[in-house]
Amino acid sequence: RTEEAYGKAIEKGNECEEQSITLLSLVRKQLYFKNEAQLTNEFISGTPDLFLKEKEQIIEVEEIKTSWSIFTFRRAKFKPLDVIYKWQAIGYMALTGAKVANVNYCLVNATAELIDDEKRRLSYAMREMPGSTSPEFIEQCKQIERNMIYDMADFRKRYPYYSFDSDVDKWDGDVPEKERVFSFMVERNEDDIEKIYERVKMCRKWIGDNILKA
Repeated sequence: RTEEAYGKAIEKGNECEEQSITLLSLVRKQLYFKNEAQLTNEFISGTPDLFLKEKEQIIEVEEIKTSWSIFTFRRAKFKPLDVIYKWQAIGYMALTGAKVANVNYCLVNATAELIDDEKRRLSYAMREMPGSTSPEFIEQCKQIERNMIYDMADFRKRYPYYSFDSDVDKWDGDVPEKERVFSFMVERNEDDIEKIYERVKMCRKWIGDNILKA
């Protein structure tokens, strides 16, 4: 048996990462390109999302977290950085030599497919056929669009033939770009990096004592 790491939030994160990188570039006024190279040292391996270089030296790592909704975005903003993401950032600094890592939360439009998926879920919950003209169903579909679209011009550019339930001419649901990005900064700390390496050594020893010798 295998456990699949999958869900609508993960799907949006994967499908909308390019939108988030574009948003971060616009807000920072710094052109970023997605990193595809996996980095490895003696202890760890990983693929940071973005780099900022100075004379070929990586000085900053940028990690992208695409929020599922404005509600998850705001909840993350007013909580401490998730400890898993903190250690992920520390690991990336260990791999790159960077002095700083930023964990950037971005709020971007969902894809048309994700919005339609939510409408289908709604139709099942309300015992309605997809495409129902029930006034209550239509109002709920409009709310889904409002909850999942934050830049209508960009959405219409990507999906020019999308069939909206909302009256687009009266749309007032946009959120300014600068309000759709926030970042947690993690500074390089050699003691933290050494803690990662020591834990890896412990794990290797345990495997050697309990698995390889079995």
